[in-house]
Parts: sequence; structure tokens; C-alpha cells
Amino acid sequence: MAKLKKNQFQNDLMRNYKQLRDSKAQAVVTNCEKVYRRKIEDLVERCRQVEMDRQDIINELVPSGLGQTNVVPSDFSAESLYQKDMEMGKVERRAKIELEVACDRYQKLFGPLKDADSIKEILPDLTVYEFEEE
Repeated sequence: MAKLKKNQFQNDLMRNYKQLRDSKAQAVVTNCEKVYRRKIEDLVERCRQVEMDRQDIINELVPSGLGQTNVVPSDFSAESLYQKDMEMGKVERRAKIELEVACDRYQKLFGPLKDADSIKEILPDLTVYEFEEE
């Protein structure tokens, strides 16, 4: 007659429970990494869009319209330009701050950034960490 190992059921149950827990943890990590990565991509795009919008701001502030060639200086409002430019500057700055924080946390939580070069175009002083080889 074969001998049974003591606590085999407990050992099997604990081994199976650990495997279930590990797979659940991996699913959570994968989902979180995806959210961080997508947010970073969205923030990079938002920063680029705000930069383009700030370049086009003068065209929007001419009430006569872009199609007319006889725009007079009285149609242009320097105060409106300043207000809109400052608001857009704040949006850009908030996006850059959020991008910097998101990149820092991504690296600390998940490892190397996926597209660090395009991020460095927007945040040249971004800290890109080095990681040990596995």
C-alpha cells in the first residue's frame, strides 16, 4: 500500500490558491500598466495639440475672419490674445506636470517607458531610470 504525504491536501490547496492569486495579480498589473501607458500617450498628444493651438491663436482672435485680406488692427484684441494665451499656457503646464508625474510613476511601477524619445521631445529634463537586467 502506498503512503500518502502528510498535509498533501493543504499543500495542493495552497499551491493552487497561490497560482490563482498570481494570475489575478498579473491581470491587475497588466490592466494598470495599460491605463498608465494610454494616459501617457494621451498626455503627449495633449501637449502637442496645445502647442499647435497656441501657434494658431492669432488666427482665432481676428473677428473679421481668416478669409478676408483687409484685417485692420482695430479688429485685433491684445487683451483677448493675452487671456487666451495664458489659459492655454496653464493647460499646457498642467499637462506637462501630469505627464512628468505619470512617467515617473510608470517607471517605478512597471519598468522602462515604452516611447521615451517622444516624451523627451516634450519633457527634455525627464528622468529616465535605468533598470537591472533580469
